[in-house]
This record gives sequence, structure tokens and C-alpha cells, in this order.
Amino acid sequence: MIRVVVIGLRLESLIATWVLRQHPYFDVWLIADKDPATLCTNGHDRQCLVPHTASMGNLLRALKVIYSTFTPQDGILLRGRIEEFPRGLSQLSREDAARVASDACAKAGEPYLNGKTPQRRPRRLRCASDELVRALSDRARVLTAPIWQLEPGAVIISGNRRFEYDFAIVTDPVWELCSRVWFEVPRVAPDERTIAQVTPRRLSPFRRWDVVLTPYTPADAAFRVTMRGNDLAIEMRGEVDTKVMLSDLNFLFPDGYALQTISIEEASPKKIETVRWPENIVPLGSLAEGRTARPLDEVLDGTYALMRKWTRTR
Repeated sequence: MIRVVVIGLRLESLIATWVLRQHPYFDVWLIADKDPATLCTNGHDRQCLVPHTASMGNLLRALKVIYSTFTPQDGILLRGRIEEFPRGLSQLSREDAARVASDACAKAGEPYLNGKTPQRRPRRLRCASDELVRALSDRARVLTAPIWQLEPGAVIISGNRRFEYDFAIVTDPVWELCSRVWFEVPRVAPDERTIAQVTPRRLSPFRRWDVVLTPYTPADAAFRVTMRGNDLAIEMRGEVDTKVMLSDLNFLFPDGYALQTISIEEASPKKIETVRWPENIVPLGSLAEGRTARPLDEVLDGTYALMRKWTRTR
């Protein structure tokens, strides 16, 4: 048997654990600080959007998770009106359209541009987040370990329990590993985003769109509005103070709103030094790899590639 430990509690962790469990030669353990069920109750998106690829479709069907296919409807707020993105840019001059699109995409961190031509977002698969998490974690073997240390050949849990492994997959952010691994990892501060979740007091035009880019706001902090359950999530660059937040929120919702929650989320820094990972330890996912975007289909396909590679070495 080949023992693999998957460290972290993210969708990437659950996908890797599920894939490897399908092979009879793997003894797979998920090491997480909480129960996987907490991913269903963290107050974030109720809908999970994944790439529209054959591998992701096969995964959802194998898990018996109901899903639908759709093309996200993107908008962009220009001159007080929400126009379809990128079609709305055709009303502007070529120079203004390129500047607006570049500004919006740079703030959102999304690859909307191909050269100078704005690209429509590709089709996606949509399913219920809680159903996906439950299906992926069903019968998974989980070691709850708020405190762990990764050493060559073993994970040290709570300071004294030694849990040996042949291979390890790490999905935790690379910048959180400095004191938990024996090899060198960069000490960098992650990028941050402030997420304000609001309930508009009146029917908001934002609700008819999946994503609305907001490149020009008074405080130049808010860059994107997305649906989050029955509310709207306004994403802002960095950790913003109350004055900046209220300035942009009042601009976006002139008819009033109820502020529900404020949270700070971490994202990969724009530049991270290359990490020399040991041969039997693999980073998986955007945060572990220090990448701005690592689609779940790449995580899925990458795990299957690891499974094939590791079985050949035994």
C-alpha cells in the first residue's frame, strides 16, 4: 500500500483525496484542522462554479451531484448603468475601452483580456456547494489536527504523534508553511481582499448579473459585485477602512442597503519565489503553488497524473 497524506481543508484537498481513494493501492488520509462539513457552513457561496470540461463533468456525474451548464452573465458599471461585458465597451472609443477593460481586469485579477480584445467568460458548470463537499468527503478518512509539523516521511501531530507517509500533497497557502516544514519556503505577506456582504433595500440591478465589474468608484476600492446566496458580495482591494468602504457602498447602492458581514480573504501574492519541494511532497492549488489562478479541472487532472506517477514508482 502507498500511504498519501493530503494536508489542508479546501476543495482541492477533497478532490485529491477522492481521486486517490479510487485506487486500491493507496491508503489516503486527509489532515485538516476542522471537519470537512465546515466548508458547507462557512457563510460563503452556496453555488459552486467549476470549469466546463469533460473531466469535471465526469467527476460530478461520478459523485451523483446535480449540476447545470451555463455561461456567466458579466456586466460592467459605466456612467451609472450596467452594460454587458465586454459588449458594452463597444460604445466607447477603442482607447477608452482598452483602458476600462484593463483597469477592471487588473483589479479583479481575472484573465478577461487576450491581447487587446476583451474575451467573454467561458461556459461553466454550477452545482450546490454543500452537495459537492458532502459527496467528496463521504467515507474519507480524516485526521483532525489543528497543530501539525511536516517532517521527512512523517507528519507530527499535536507535538508527539508520528503519522508516517510515502507521499504528501499540500493545499495550505505556501506562506503559512514557514514554521511547519523543514525545507525553505518564502516568507511573503499574502494579498488581501475585503468582502462586504450586503442586502440592498430595494431590488438592485446587480441581481440580474453573475458578476459586475466596477472599475470606477469614488474610493477606487470596490472592483467586483457578485451574487452570494440572496445577498451581494462587494470585493475590495486590500483591507479598507470604514470611510473608504462606505464611500463605495453608498455609491453602488444609492437606495440604501443593510450591511450583513465584513470579512478579509487571502489570495496568492502576485510574485512568489520558486520553492524547491522534496520529490515526495507536491503543492496543489492556487494557494499552495503561489499562483493567481489554478482551475479545479487542472487540480483534478493533476491528481490523476500524480496517481499514475506514484504507482509506477512502486
